[in-house]
This record gives sequence, C-alpha cells and structure tokens, in this order.
Amino acid sequence: MNRTTVLLAIALVFAGIGAVPSVAQALPPRQVVIEEVAPPGNDDFDAATEVTALPFDDSVDTRGATGALDDPVCDGQCGTVWYRFTPEVDSAVSVSTWGSDYDTRVLVFTGVRGSLELVTVLWGATYRLAASAGTTYHFLITNSTYDSGGGHLRFSATDRPPLSLSLSVEPVAIMDKPSGTITFRGEITCSLPSQLYVGVWLERWLAKRLLRTGGAVVLACTAHETFVIEVQTYSASRFGDYYPPGHYMARARVDGWDTDRGEAAEASIEAFPMFVRGGP
Repeated sequence: MNRTTVLLAIALVFAGIGAVPSVAQALPPRQVVIEEVAPPGNDDFDAATEVTALPFDDSVDTRGATGALDDPVCDGQCGTVWYRFTPEVDSAVSVSTWGSDYDTRVLVFTGVRGSLELVTVLWGATYRLAASAGTTYHFLITNSTYDSGGGHLRFSATDRPPLSLSLSVEPVAIMDKPSGTITFRGEITCSLPSQLYVGVWLERWLAKRLLRTGGAVVLACTAHETFVIEVQTYSASRFGDYYPPGHYMARARVDGWDTDRGEAAEASIEAFPMFVRGGP
C-alpha cells in the first residue's frame, strides 16, 4: 500500500467517525411520569366515614390525603383522613390501624368542627376507648411524623373482649446429664388467635454462687397450646456452669399479640418451686 492509499484510508475512518451520531443524540429524551393520587373520600372532617356497626374494617389509600386549615393538628400541613362513631350503649371500643403499611397516629375528638376537644392520642397500633352512649367520637388519622406522607391505611374497630392469656408450667423439669440440657414443659390458653413469646427462667444458690439460666420459644396459639423449652447448661464443646439435679426456684412469662389487631397481652408466674430431675 502506497502513502496516498494510507492517507485516503485514514481520512475515510475519521470521516466515518464524524458521521456517527453520539449516544445522546441517538436516544430519545427521558420522560418522567409522576403518579397523581386523588384524595380519599374521607379526606375532610365533613366527609368522615361513618362507623355504623361493630365490628368495622376499612382500607383506604391515603397517599393523596390533604389537610384543612381548621384541622386540630398541623394547621393543614399534613394529610389527614376522618372516621366518626356514635355508640348506642356504653362500651369499650378497640380502635386499630394494625395492618397499615406506614406508621400512623390516631387522635380522638368529641365536639363539632372548629370546636373539637381532644379525648386521647393513640401512640401504638391499638387502643381501647371507653365510649359513652350517644357521644360522637371523631377519629383523625395522619402519619406519625405529622407531614404529607401516607400509604395503605387499615382502620378497624370492635367491641369484642381483648386478648387474654393463661399460663401453667410443669413443676418438674428433666435434665439430660450427658448434654446438660434441661427441658421445661407447660401449657398456654389464649382467648383469641395470637402469636406468643414464652420464657421460663431457673435459679439456685450453689456453694454461695447464684446460678441462673432460662430459655424461650415463639409459637402460635389458636385456643390451647403446649410448649417445650430446652436450655443447654453445658456440653463437651461449650463449658458452662453445672446445674445439678435438685430443687430450684423458677418464674415464667408469656407475651402475646392478637394476630388480627396487634393487641398485646401477658401472663406470668413468679417464684414457684421447680424440681430438676436427672435423666439418662
């Protein structure tokens, strides 16, 4: 190839590069789509959703909720939705936002628009309100940071009794000497379907030293459940305190959560005698 041919080839290459459009020129401009969410039907105090009968359960998208200048919080700067309820008889009403996908704040008022009186503020997911017959209760719901954020709200109310729990523990535990594992057994009764956290703790003075151990288990309860808790005190691979068979003092506790409403309950047994029997 002679010099003229080489120069011609280089010129053609540069000419080709210049003819190729840049990536920015080839791609269409990026389009940004902003989703607009309409305010929910109960966005204003005057359009509050009526709770006409219990139990009551409602779901609403509050992302488009707005505030009113005469709202009793935020001066209209946070998104709010409203519910109202007038009980026919005196009752203990359980109000809940359990199941919502954002942190909520519920404020309960009586009175009329422009002259509302605060009854209470719900800081958790569930609250029991002592409601008087013939009194109208207004429930304002916003997010926990009092701004314009929202999400999927679940609001429910019921007058059913709260979750109650009872607990019993067998007074004899079995210790497997080779493994150092102590096994506790017991029973729990729950009035409503619930998720439970059950713990048993053991202590004894030995040679002027207080030995303490214990364990816990998580389980679901529908009405009546048994539980087994195993606590390893020592093993060949993990040295620990030796808990010999004999007499101990024990305590037990169960914490439960209503799986439908998130309402909490607990039961406990304090300072009861426990005999640890040695096994094989």
